[in-house]
Amino acid sequence: MRPLNSKERRVKFLLFVLLFVLSTLPLLVLVYQYGKLDVAENDFLRKRYKELQKDQHSVEVDQTKVDNVQRQVSEFQKFLSDRNADMLELKRDYSNTIETSIGGFNLSEVPRLDHADTALIKMVEDLRGSLRLMNSVFASGVELRQEYDKLKEEHSKCAVSSPWDSR
Repeated sequence: MRPLNSKERRVKFLLFVLLFVLSTLPLLVLVYQYGKLDVAENDFLRKRYKELQKDQHSVEVDQTKVDNVQRQVSEFQKFLSDRNADMLELKRDYSNTIETSIGGFNLSEVPRLDHADTALIKMVEDLRGSLRLMNSVFASGVELRQEYDKLKEEHSKCAVSSPWDSR
């Protein structure tokens, strides 16, 4: 026994299913798009996080470079202060040792990637140039002192005692 209105019921049921799908479809599309936005946002945030980690690593590398230069400068200052008395009297020639210490300010391994690296390299080059100039002045002062000491020694050897010295 089939109901008499089965065709009408089937049409009404299909109409209900169609209206149900049409009414839930916008919600499903919105949920799908929202999920897509989350994926895109997560990708963006992951990318940004990696960039920040690179930047942080770059800052740490730059700080290490600056700390290394500061350590070298303090070692050089200690070297100069330890030999200050001899250098003031120009008794000993430390110019080779100073030149070796100046060569210690080396940033040739620094990749020139950004402004901070080039600024640090320029600062070290200026420091190195100033120290080399100071070292050349010191070396010429030592040479003059040595020439003076030789002349003084020759003068004392050549000095003939005069009769007036005995008085």
